[in-house]
Amino acid sequence: MKGLLRHLSPFAPDQSGAVAALHGTGAVVAVCDAGGCTGNICGFDMPAWLAGGLPVFSAGLRDMDAILGRDALLVERLARLTRLVDAPFAAIVGTPVPAVIGTDFQALAHLGEKACGLPVVSFATNGAEWYDKGCALAWETLLRRFAPASGASERDPGRIDVFGASSMDASPEACRAIRSFLETRGWRRAAVHGFDAGIGELQSVGTASRCLAVSPSGVRACRLLEERFGIPWEAAFPVLPAELVQRLGALKGHKVLCVHQQVLSLAVGRLLQRLGGGTSCQCATWFGRLPGRQGRDCLQLREEEDFARLVSEGGFTALVCDSLLRKAVPQWRGPAVDLPHFAVSGSIPRFKGPWTGVPEGLRATEHQGG
Repeated sequence: MKGLLRHLSPFAPDQSGAVAALHGTGAVVAVCDAGGCTGNICGFDMPAWLAGGLPVFSAGLRDMDAILGRDALLVERLARLTRLVDAPFAAIVGTPVPAVIGTDFQALAHLGEKACGLPVVSFATNGAEWYDKGCALAWETLLRRFAPASGASERDPGRIDVFGASSMDASPEACRAIRSFLETRGWRRAAVHGFDAGIGELQSVGTASRCLAVSPSGVRACRLLEERFGIPWEAAFPVLPAELVQRLGALKGHKVLCVHQQVLSLAVGRLLQRLGGGTSCQCATWFGRLPGRQGRDCLQLREEEDFARLVSEGGFTALVCDSLLRKAVPQWRGPAVDLPHFAVSGSIPRFKGPWTGVPEGLRATEHQGG
């Protein structure tokens, strides 16, 4: 049966990804629902919410309000909310019901701006896609709204903008490690969107000298900035926990299957291949892939059974993946290295000790523009 999950939990959906991408912007977020989707976002899919970094509210629409599209109620509540919460802008996030009835989110944002007296952006997420689609939509929408429309800005040679580092893919420790690594490479101003980059970084993004996509969800934003400002970009996850590197060292000589978001999987694969001794790594993902050849080299998983079949028939001798995925292959007896993925299992990566740079982490790739 298509979409049947016998062992795994449902992955985080697109509306959760859109909310995660807003973290650090200071926005006030209104989820267009009766309360259930907001409960899922805040209770299960949004670790950043637990830190108090993002005010997320439900529109509180009753079922019939949502079904009949009583938009005036949402606008009225959003206006009251923005009078109580000091925020630079407001965001309206879609859910399955407004998607089914064809809610005009652009019109909602326009009405909201008139009522609130501050910018309002909307994301027509529908709950039928995974989190990475919501992240990508949110960053692109924010850039189209708040970034300058042309490349007339003066470049800052020490600035780099990082996209794709939402809490779904990167823990706060990972984001801080990425920034520290970039600083050691001479980037004195690293804006990490989805972590702590505010609206000021969005408005001045045209001054960046380079952009970095640390997951496929950041590619659309990087491509938009390349198109508008000619900013070169590349896809790389430049750091890994030293504890993980040590565990991976024990897989020398193995044929490894790494399942995660593709950019992180590529970093793991490069490290494994440097071990020599016939070590190889194949990456696979349930989520979006990079454009071009590298994307085609990553296997696309769609069903739980795809993963089980790949493990049983692919000749792999070791796994690197979220430990939850092991439940789908109870027959597995080989070595397995846990690489948590919050959007998959709700497990926050907690590695002990320092993070180390991946030597190829910032090299030019086929994705680099300019």
